[in-house]
Amino acid sequence: MFFKKLVVAEMVFSVLAFVLLPLVTIGLSGVLDPQILRMVKNPQFQKATMVVLTLFMAPFLALALTIRSMSEQ
Repeated sequence: MFFKKLVVAEMVFSVLAFVLLPLVTIGLSGVLDPQILRMVKNPQFQKATMVVLTLFMAPFLALALTIRSMSEQ
């Protein structure tokens, strides 16, 4: 049950990151500070974002969903 939720959470976070990072750089280029845009366009920042999402956030979300579903039963 946990593994299935982990795979789904990683896929959701990956898709969100792949969609939101370009949207932030393109869509909000006139609104955001140029330093923030430079940071978001930086490939190292994008890699670090993906690492944080897939290694930390996705397992935490999957564990929380698993515990929640087990407590409801």
